[in-house]
Amino acid sequence: MMENSKNINTAQIDSNGHVIFGDGNTIINLKEAAQYKALESQLKKLDGRFEKAQENILKYPDDQNFKTELLQISTEQDEIKKQIEDLKNEVLKLADDFSGIPINTERLRLAKQFFETGEFDKARTILDAESMTTELDALLTEKEKLKLKTIENEHHLINNANEFLILARLTSLDYRLPDRFEKTKTYFEQSLSAIRGSENLFGYASFLQKQNQFKESLPYYEEALLIYRNLAFSDPQTYQPKLASALNNLGVLNFTNNEYKLAEENLQEASALFKTLANSSSPTYLQDVAMTLNNLGILYSQLNDFDRANVVLSESLEIRRGEEPSGLQTKMSLAQVLINFGELYQKVNDYTQAQSSFEEAVQLCKDINEMDVQTGSPMLAMALNCCGELYCVKEEYKSAKNVLLESLEIRRHLAQINPHTYMSLVTKTLMSLGNLYTTSGELELAENAYQEALSIRNTLSVNNPQTFLPDVALTLNNLAVVYEKNKQFELAEKANRDALQIYLPLANVNPQTYSPSVAFILNNLATILSENNEFEAAESAFLEALKIRRELVQISPQAHLPNLAFTTRNLSLFYLKLLPDREKSLAFAKESIQCALPFAKIRPDMLMIVGKAIGIMREWGVDGDL
Repeated sequence: MMENSKNINTAQIDSNGHVIFGDGNTIINLKEAAQYKALESQLKKLDGRFEKAQENILKYPDDQNFKTELLQISTEQDEIKKQIEDLKNEVLKLADDFSGIPINTERLRLAKQFFETGEFDKARTILDAESMTTELDALLTEKEKLKLKTIENEHHLINNANEFLILARLTSLDYRLPDRFEKTKTYFEQSLSAIRGSENLFGYASFLQKQNQFKESLPYYEEALLIYRNLAFSDPQTYQPKLASALNNLGVLNFTNNEYKLAEENLQEASALFKTLANSSSPTYLQDVAMTLNNLGILYSQLNDFDRANVVLSESLEIRRGEEPSGLQTKMSLAQVLINFGELYQKVNDYTQAQSSFEEAVQLCKDINEMDVQTGSPMLAMALNCCGELYCVKEEYKSAKNVLLESLEIRRHLAQINPHTYMSLVTKTLMSLGNLYTTSGELELAENAYQEALSIRNTLSVNNPQTFLPDVALTLNNLAVVYEKNKQFELAEKANRDALQIYLPLANVNPQTYSPSVAFILNNLATILSENNEFEAAESAFLEALKIRRELVQISPQAHLPNLAFTTRNLSLFYLKLLPDREKSLAFAKESIQCALPFAKIRPDMLMIVGKAIGIMREWGVDGDL
């Protein structure tokens, strides 16, 4: 996941709710604030409803309404918890804003006074938008009439901008307001209409990005970046960290918008700045270095540039390994990097390195679990699942089954406590088990695992189609494989066509991500059509899959050659058995061998493809010895 830079706060909140500055001064007890109490009260009521729903499920296990209710309650719990965390973060931002701006008006003085006593509503009321707007309009009119800004007017505008900035912050954390988003936007924009400064530009851009308003946030980031560059030139100690954070966030935004070249430029510059700060200012900036390197690694992996992904992730890993090894957070960070590395190695078919990374991550997660079960369990389940998938590819089925069942047990337990967060992860392990059972020939167990995953994913996709419809399509495709092996060709074809109907629109918008899935389904669909003696339709589907996979190989041969080996092997067999064509069959057999041979020593399935292709050549009377 791409990471945004967090605001560099000088204040912290201790376990008792006190907001404490670096000098030790306590300015507010957050737990006494009305907004905090209201959110805590809502959460307590939801906890009671959650327990009641769990009791009802135990009493009436077949009643789907109670399960649906439990999922809805869990969703509401997560939202309230998120609001509490956002409230804490916004209070810290407000504390920093109050400490960083001159309190030169009576309104700001009173607003700060009420803020420090936790009376946020009164603070917001003091900053009367109507009268402030009147003043702002008057000031802007005066500015226009005079044409040339006077020093006095400039100070007034700065103060007014700061007031609206604080009002925007206060409004953004009041979740009781039905029009919180619109009002927050209005106040940010009024702050900017007074003075377009780096802080209110960056603050507004961050707010919009957090609300997924990516297109709107972009120009504010770019404008803030220009200001930060000028300020960093004259005062690097103060503004270089802010410039680096803005570059990182802009890089994340460009990545989200598929502007990969711009994202790379911004992230590389952010990484270089954070490295300079870590060397010359404080080693604490190494964490920011690791963050930007992680973002670059994700970018390069998305671009299938695995060599560069390996370089930057290696550097990030080196930073993580250099940290104090006994801390919980250090172990968590290191385990996550190892899992990311394992996935990268597996993607390029380096199974030895992938296994080493995954197994080290598992051991770290077990250590974390002993220190803190709540923190360690999700990470341990993830690492176990990664190991299980790798063991399955290596045909170490017993080991794969053991770790996947252990992962499933952990995730089922987590889902009982928090279904909204963990039910989707349960489906990932069910899919991994289904793949294992399919490969090992336990088709009934495979179908059961896929059907359970499909049921859950269909439910999740109702409220969040963008996230879960691709998962539904993948599950349908895997079910089709089971149906085909059971000779249930009609069911197999329907499942594949349903999956294709989901994937095709996604591939049109984002071909780099979803074209491999389209090719995979077309290849499987062609096999099913062949079984139904629909040879013309099967040939068309095979050739379309071939076209896509050849294009993908041009982008990343290491990742996509094995898949091309499957399709060319299938076409070679198709032109041998079903639509005999000696020239085409031999050509595809040779291409299949060329694709599979580089991986034959590390992947048993590739060795089998080579053997099958040689057998096809011999059936045509051609010496297939290598």
